[in-house]
Order: sequence, then structure tokens, then C-alpha cells
Amino acid sequence: MIKKAVLPIAGLGTRFLPLSKELPKEFWPLADLPVIQYIVEEARDSGIEEIIFVISPEKKMIVDYFNGSAKAEKILKELDFSSEEIEAIKHCIISHRFRNNQEPKTKEAQILFDADKIDSVGAIGIARSFIWVGKNNAKMYTDIDIEKYINDNLGGDPNSRIRNKTKHSPQIEFETKFKNLANSLYTEKGRKLCQERIDFYKNFLNQLEKEILE
Repeated sequence: MIKKAVLPIAGLGTRFLPLSKELPKEFWPLADLPVIQYIVEEARDSGIEEIIFVISPEKKMIVDYFNGSAKAEKILKELDFSSEEIEAIKHCIISHRFRNNQEPKTKEAQILFDADKIDSVGAIGIARSFIWVGKNNAKMYTDIDIEKYINDNLGGDPNSRIRNKTKHSPQIEFETKFKNLANSLYTEKGRKLCQERIDFYKNFLNQLEKEILE
């Protein structure tokens, strides 16, 4: 009996440009799930025990999408969690990231989503931003026209992937992603805490700019 399946999904999706440039076509939603999810579930229900993804570097998010929830499912089964509990936890894992295009539907998933976003701002967020700067040889500070940057390095979409990471900076990250982050959260407490940390982050950037330009 066949136990292994190979999914060749490394294609660039040129027939679907520019949409496929922003989100791999395998991740386009069908009802409440990305198309690739249905393929994997069908393979699993048919008795497939191992699935090999043939992907391009630009599609690493597909592996990330399945890795966390798959590992959790295995652990939870060993701990005798019910199938309903496992599916609920997997939903929390899958839906907590912006790029997965999966809306958190349960209160638990919404809390995890909010907590993940809150960690990107405040003192923790500042520390993470400058670690990212060092890792990617990016800029500590830039004085740049944000709209032009979005067009040139983000393909016109603030939520798109960064094309040239060396041109990025914490200031740009704040202006394109963080300053309105609280509006995207689901819980009242999460929005309040997030806004407090956004204000802290903004004050830090103001002081950084002042000291650099003095």
C-alpha cells in the first residue's frame, strides 16, 4: 500500500501574477482553509503517512504552516487529547500568523493571535527589531519617503514581504506595520496593551532620531 506522497509545489504561479507574488497560490483560501490544507487532509485520509513537499525558497511559509500544527498533533495524541481538542489547538497554532491568511475563530485562538502581535512592539519588540537588523545587515535608522519605499521595496503593499532587507529599518517597520497594529487585534485588553507598547516604541524611535541627528 502506498504510504508516501510527493507534492511538487515549487512553481512560481506566473499565470496568476501579481497575486501569486504576494501569497503562494497553494495558500489561497477555499472556504475557511488554504487549498493545500485540503490536499494534505485528503492524502492523510487515504492512508498516506508521509508527505514530501517540493518547494522553492519563497514558499518556506508552507512548511512553517504545517510543521507547528503537525508536531502539536503528534504530541497531543500521545497525551490522549480528544480529536476535538487537538483540532482546536491546531487552529490556534495555524491562525496566529498574519501571513497564513487564516482568521482566528475561537476565543483561545484570538488570545494567542493578540499575544503574538503584542510581542512585536514595546521593549521586547524593540529588542527583536534590532536583532533582526544585525542578522540581515539592515539599517539602524533611515530617513526615507515611506510611500516610495513601500512601492520600491514592498511591491506597493505594506504587508508584503521585504524584497531587499538591507534597505529596511525599525523606523520603516513601525510606519508600515506597527503603528496601527492595535486595530487588528481581537480582544479589548489586547488592543489596550498593544497601544501602550506602540506608544513606547514610537517614543523610543523619536529619541533615537533626535540623538542621531544632533
